[in-house]
Amino acid sequence: MQKTALGFLTLRARHVIKVSYPPCHWCSREVHETCVAITNQIEQPDSKLTARRLSALKANVMKTIHSRILSALAILSTAILLPGANAQTASTVPVGFMSLPLTLNQTTAIGLPLLETATFSGPVGSFTTNTITVSGATWTLGQFATPGSPFMVTIRTGLQAGRTLLVIGNTTDTLTLQTNGTGLDAASFSIVTGATSDTFELFPGETLGTLFGTVATSGVLPSGIQGGGNSVLADGVQIYNGVKFVTYFFNTTLSKWVMVNGGTADQKDTILYPDDGLLIARRGPTSSLTLLGRVPDTKLLTELPNGSTNAVSVRFPTDTTLAGLIFSGPGSWTMGNSVVADTVNLWNGIKWVPYYKNAGGVWNMVNGGSFDQGATTIPAGSAILILKRGTANSGAATFLSQALPYSVN
Repeated sequence: MQKTALGFLTLRARHVIKVSYPPCHWCSREVHETCVAITNQIEQPDSKLTARRLSALKANVMKTIHSRILSALAILSTAILLPGANAQTASTVPVGFMSLPLTLNQTTAIGLPLLETATFSGPVGSFTTNTITVSGATWTLGQFATPGSPFMVTIRTGLQAGRTLLVIGNTTDTLTLQTNGTGLDAASFSIVTGATSDTFELFPGETLGTLFGTVATSGVLPSGIQGGGNSVLADGVQIYNGVKFVTYFFNTTLSKWVMVNGGTADQKDTILYPDDGLLIARRGPTSSLTLLGRVPDTKLLTELPNGSTNAVSVRFPTDTTLAGLIFSGPGSWTMGNSVVADTVNLWNGIKWVPYYKNAGGVWNMVNGGSFDQGATTIPAGSAILILKRGTANSGAATFLSQALPYSVN
């Protein structure tokens, strides 16, 4: 993906979709996010979508993009400059969308590489192991920790740059974060304040309801996900809970999201973390899932606790490879034979295929010989399953580091 001098943003997935922000026809200024004239071009290098479907997709998504740009403008125009050295601002980067194929009677591993527009971006004033305080902020108590409307924080600079955490509470100037086993003040990994203070951004997260929809028309949600009267007829969205994948579906009889074998409680507020990978079992006709939002503009950092298995989103809207996965401290990535090594599992449409680094650091497939598999492609918008060996809660986690593979400047 790249943004050229002409303002093109290309999101490379199964279909390539270009969204252009030309000089504004209202004010003739340079490319910006306020008043924009949007053009777009859709290419189909390997698409089987019909012209009618592509036309409808184009119209629907461009309408949504335009709506979100107006929302970003509203945020920018109402940003309040705070007294002193720190200022509360909103930051925006290019937006676009990805179209991921969903094939009848197949299960697809997906990630969520596109994000909502940030509502705040600025320096860390002070912090504890799980809180960030912003000097002069005037937030409303609890506004970022409302059920059904989650917010996330991404650290933008420093040793923890790219780490994304859920907001679980807030006061007028302080955010409390879900940091799991690694605090913001972790030894040799801490964020910093002062003259070179680390910065962060605050943005809305996603839930089952916000991402896929909560109102079905003829059994189909706005996202294209198929609902049904039971789990056999409906698409299944599978979320890993640390032990197994738990399946949710939109029950058209109850008009709510429910958990398979989990009763009738509405699960629409179930949080979908940006780091998490999902599986979608498609029961409706072959179609596609459109993901829309802004592209990440920093490196990404995903925590992998010892003694755990994690379904992880490949969080950039570009393809990568096994060799492109970099594991960093604190903690370490275990290499060796397939019995003792940490493993990365890639979904082949039917099952997870495990890979590991041998003692020499070469990627091998389990039971696949000694051939170097480092060039194996991990498609954009997909998910992987990572087994991190070791004893749970016995030391610092290892972090999956993904360097920014493009420029948004």
